[in-house]
Amino acid sequence: MAATVTWNGTTGPTSNGVVNTADSTTGWGVIKITAGGATPSIGVADGAIEGTGAVTITSNNKRVALYADIGAGNTLDFTGGGNAFGQMVYIWGNFLAAGLLQTKNTGGFGVFLESSTPSATQYHLWYFYGKDNYSGGWKRFVLDPTETVSASSGTAINLAAVRYFGLFADTTATARFDNLVVDQIRVGTGITVTGTSTSDALVADLLANETTNRHGIIQSLNDSQTAVELNGKLILGDTTAATDSTLSDINSKIFVAEPRYYDGTSFTNSVPLDYFDINCVGGTGTNSIIIGKPVGSDSGRNGWSVVGNSTYHVNISFDNGSVNTSEWYACSFESLSGSLTWGTNTAHKLFSSSFSGCEQFDPVGGVQIRNCNFTTVYDDGTADASNRSALLWNSSINIQKCNFLANSHASSDVAHGIEHDTIPGVATGTVTTPDATGVTLTDSSASFLTTAAVNDIAYNEIDGSYATVTSITDNNNLVCAAGLANGSDNRWDSSDAYSVTTPITYTDLNFNGNEKDVHNSTSPQDALVISKSGTSNPSTNTGIVVFQGSVPITITVNDTATDPIELAQTAVFLTSDDSEILNTDTNASGVASGSFAGATPADCYVRVRKSSTGYTRYVPLSTTATIASSTGLDLQVTLRIDSNT
Repeated sequence: MAATVTWNGTTGPTSNGVVNTADSTTGWGVIKITAGGATPSIGVADGAIEGTGAVTITSNNKRVALYADIGAGNTLDFTGGGNAFGQMVYIWGNFLAAGLLQTKNTGGFGVFLESSTPSATQYHLWYFYGKDNYSGGWKRFVLDPTETVSASSGTAINLAAVRYFGLFADTTATARFDNLVVDQIRVGTGITVTGTSTSDALVADLLANETTNRHGIIQSLNDSQTAVELNGKLILGDTTAATDSTLSDINSKIFVAEPRYYDGTSFTNSVPLDYFDINCVGGTGTNSIIIGKPVGSDSGRNGWSVVGNSTYHVNISFDNGSVNTSEWYACSFESLSGSLTWGTNTAHKLFSSSFSGCEQFDPVGGVQIRNCNFTTVYDDGTADASNRSALLWNSSINIQKCNFLANSHASSDVAHGIEHDTIPGVATGTVTTPDATGVTLTDSSASFLTTAAVNDIAYNEIDGSYATVTSITDNNNLVCAAGLANGSDNRWDSSDAYSVTTPITYTDLNFNGNEKDVHNSTSPQDALVISKSGTSNPSTNTGIVVFQGSVPITITVNDTATDPIELAQTAVFLTSDDSEILNTDTNASGVASGSFAGATPADCYVRVRKSSTGYTRYVPLSTTATIASSTGLDLQVTLRIDSNT
């Protein structure tokens, strides 16, 4: 069974956005813009790309235009609110003597549109190709008619009443044969794919459909038909009530087209910057989209590779909110600088996939994200000191075992792994009764019994100190038994601003090579508390971020000959409150080790001694260090023999 493909374009003199099929010369006209000689006659070409025929004329050292007239009662309105607003003009064209064309900048081969009666002094042209960027063959021209005209003559085109559609060619030498060939013209935006595709062969279905219908939206780039070009909007799924759709594919590579033209000043985009989309949609029926194959419970293989470019922003919506199954396994998304969003269906899956050079990915809800890589977040190249992040966190997110790597920018922009623009469970206010011990937070206007909870983090926004909430006395008082720590004075002073935050857990989220790992973009700024679980190792941030979680503590003790010292008494204490982190003897390798589960980074001091009777005695050592958020503390110390013993 094969998927059903429908053109998205409801305007035109015939149904389905067709302006003219070009199967006959009916409705076609020609003008000769260059003076001298006879106007060429229109014929039917043998080598059509679509349907049973194509129309053709000769460009013999002249600029000529071949166009279809859709009639006075069928004109198309491309302006706001018009019957063709937001739609593009798609035209199949071929020129059989490419070496005779003018250059692209001087107008060799391109699109002709008119609202007035065409003539040698009434025309509007958009320059696409010339002998310097075209070597022959069929091209699917795509143009937004509202783009700047390359060359024109006569009355300005009325984009609310376009009647004539076609192509022009301009040659620099004699040509004695029909060389300008035009086939089907359509108005629209792309295709919608519904029904049930051949199992794991959706793209093959689209290419098979293309051989008959020649929409020109999906075109093969290689003989194996595993690589295709996307030249418009691709909608996957059915929004029709009670209609089902089941689509699946593996191992396809999709490259986004870069249609451009010369606007009279520079080579630029022929369609809007955000034109290209892949949208997964559903309705009240059952709609399923599965790309790639699952492996085990959290991995995948054989997915798509979707490659964008620096010319256009490319958007992907993995769910319009009504897709029953949206599963993407082992997919690679590269250079996609448009919107990348999902939905709220917690059964959806994104496994073993990667985003490289892409705009921020917004899961929106709780789609299952596992074993994915987010690298080199998109840089727009402007040094505007903005902040960009590879992924946007949300309160329902379900992400584990993922890597955030090399998110950095050459400009003054700061690149991050993850952005948090909201923080759950935040209680804010100002202190009304001071406490120099930093134990009790009092706010006579608070409602702590409903806005805070035990194990939340109370953060002093003035001095940067914080502590874990151990009890809530009443609406106006909460207690942090250990007292504030890691701040400049570690106390609650009158009018100190505070926030009480529920920690967010990162599970096996690894960070390496980012400019900053985490961005707290909340406004007004409140403390973001991240609890590190498993292998999670975020350590750098923009905005107020507190990292909590277990990190290793390793102290290696050697003598001056670099030999390990066994049974050296080794202790580590927090500088903030002198609480003990580690107190043990070194092993035969001279190593004392443990872990620290408090907030990091944290300053500490280390004490090492060995002076027991019956052993070599050493001078005690005391030093300071910092427990890092990602690596903890790995310190090597050297003891000198005590010469006084």
